[in-house]
Amino acid sequence: GFACGEFTPCESGVEGLFLCGNLAGAKDIPESAIEGAHAAGLAASLMASGAAESFPEGPTPADWREEEPKIGVLLCECDGYNSSRADFNALKEKIASLAGVSFVETIAHACSRAGMSEARGVFAGKEPNRLILASCSERIVADMYNHMFKSMGVHEEVLGFADLRAAVMANTDDTPLSTVAAAVKSSALKGFAVQVSEVADKSVLVIGGGISGMSAALRLSSLGHPVHLVEKEKALGGLAASSRYTLGGGEPAKLAAELAAKVESNPAITLYLGARVLQAKGRVGAFKTAINAGESAVEISHGAVVLATGARENLPKIHGLGENGRVITQKQAEALLAEGKFDGKKVVMLQCAASRSQDAGSLPYCSRVCCTHALKNSLKILESAPDAEVTVLYRDLRAYGDYELAYLKARKAGVLFTAFDPENAPSVKAGSESVEVSFSEPSFGAAVYLSPDYLILSVGMAPDAEEALRLASLYGAEVDDNGFYREKNKKPATADLSVPGVYVAGTGHAPKHIGEALSQAGAAAARLSALLSSGVLRAPKNLSAVDKRLCSRCGLCVEACPYGAREIDEAGKAAVVDPILCKACGACVTVCPNKAASQYG
Repeated sequence: GFACGEFTPCESGVEGLFLCGNLAGAKDIPESAIEGAHAAGLAASLMASGAAESFPEGPTPADWREEEPKIGVLLCECDGYNSSRADFNALKEKIASLAGVSFVETIAHACSRAGMSEARGVFAGKEPNRLILASCSERIVADMYNHMFKSMGVHEEVLGFADLRAAVMANTDDTPLSTVAAAVKSSALKGFAVQVSEVADKSVLVIGGGISGMSAALRLSSLGHPVHLVEKEKALGGLAASSRYTLGGGEPAKLAAELAAKVESNPAITLYLGARVLQAKGRVGAFKTAINAGESAVEISHGAVVLATGARENLPKIHGLGENGRVITQKQAEALLAEGKFDGKKVVMLQCAASRSQDAGSLPYCSRVCCTHALKNSLKILESAPDAEVTVLYRDLRAYGDYELAYLKARKAGVLFTAFDPENAPSVKAGSESVEVSFSEPSFGAAVYLSPDYLILSVGMAPDAEEALRLASLYGAEVDDNGFYREKNKKPATADLSVPGVYVAGTGHAPKHIGEALSQAGAAAARLSALLSSGVLRAPKNLSAVDKRLCSRCGLCVEACPYGAREIDEAGKAAVVDPILCKACGACVTVCPNKAASQYG
């Protein structure tokens, strides 16, 4: 009942209409958040050719930290609603007498384009260092005015708000004045740093040329970003290039080939095959990465990076795998079935093979895709040989979301599903050409012995943990205990890593289905583009600062900063703050023994 395609997540088939979350299929919060970002990226790509709304440049703010407050107040008449319920002349006179107030003006309708233009003109003409907009609720006007002032290059903290509409509705004479007076007092007391902005490199480095990396590269190029795509192998495609079919009937190898052709023909994408990242330095907006491309080294300047290094099929040395031709993995069975070379009529599939275990050579986690691969191959076996006997031995069958329908279909088709306790797991005896599987049948407790034509092991997906750790270390990111890249937040930000400007896509983050990998690639591209699309990075409104007269260069603040925003400038003989990385957490202020560290905002 859902309209999105298997390889086109969030796309409804109708141009300009995108679906995400549970509307596109049953899913959990992280997948819904990823699809939301991916859908936003699709919409942005569609609208990329349109002109974005812009405002004329306004005054560039000076360093107002040391200046006395010069506060301007704009009273919105709200097309007569506010002005009919309060005496605006008397109100203006009383507000003008407040400490720090430089002027008071009225505008007819602050929410309208004309009203915004009028407010912009007043600010530019009278040049206050703070401005209070007394109009409707901040929820209604804040986004519009913050956007306008940001476009003018004005510090965010210059602008304050007062809910004049709610005040006049109170029907008391003093409420409008006290509401505006409170906003004026707050504006006078708060401090703020100089608004700092830096030119950001809009180009992006994508590491990994599988379907996630290629999809991210193509989406980024459609959003106006030059892309450098680095792949360690001699060809694009990754794991999908050797995958034959999906549960929904898709052809991953064909998808990989189509994406590769688009990448290779895209003038905005510079492709490096057989290349490896050697060194990296810098931060968001200004990374420099050295790679070896053939026999030469190349340094790439870029503003952000997407890690899409993928994962591989785990190949444990168990049950005769690799020695007995009748013991194979789900991926190997898929290849035999696709080529018409699968000659088994009695088949046993063993789930969680060398997975969810602390044994040597096993994966301690669930790869979440193995159960659906078993369903896919079970149905394919019965499709080619309806009289075949397929037994699936499972610990937990995790056909989550809409994959539950495939489980029901497999049961109706005759697949026998038998659960086992991990403490009493099936036993396998594999000879050179034969295999025997024994297990306890839970319904009557007796042992069952089977001699299948094939024992198909559902093995998990494993990252290249050593390479993932190396790359993560180069960019200051983290990997988890299993070697997957660790996301910034497990719910709303699974495409972001902990370092600004570093993103992840695909199975290098965690095992996932193709559609999920493509969604995450789109989400990474969308979130990255939202950061770099303007070509300018602006510092946050709150920043830490250094009083060079008091700084002893002890380095305690550098060690304490969790964001890497501080370093010692030996030439300047003081600590310095990177305003783009600083989050004003206050750690530097707490450890500075000389009170040289301070915060504004």
